Amino acid sequence: MRQLASRGKGPGAIIGSIVLLCVGMVGCSEFPHQSSPVIQGALGGQERSATVQSYRRQAEAARAEAEAYERRAESLGEYTDTKGFVRSGLTTAAQAHRAKAVTLEELAAIHEEQPNTANR
Repeated sequence: MRQLASRGKGPGAIIGSIVLLCVGMVGCSEFPHQSSPVIQGALGGQERSATVQSYRRQAEAARAEAEAYERRAESLGEYTDTKGFVRSGLTTAAQAHRAKAVTLEELAAIHEEQPNTANR
């Protein structure tokens, strides 16, 4: 950090690097990670069905959360949020939840399409 300040970048570079560091550490931690093909192949029909249902429930919850953020953004009056910062933040949060819902739906589709290899 001291090197950034000494290069003439100033405190803005330090704050920016801290924000990027935090976003990098937390950024995608909410997204479920795909397990290895060996583990996925070992899932039986019931486990796979439960996994697909879980992903779909999580996707629906993310969509509902996005809609709540969008409703809140639409309800702001022009005097409540004169510069649009709050509305912009709410819209960004809604977009993030919609993206999470799409990812979860894709994961559900991947698990649903997998052949049942547990009996091999």
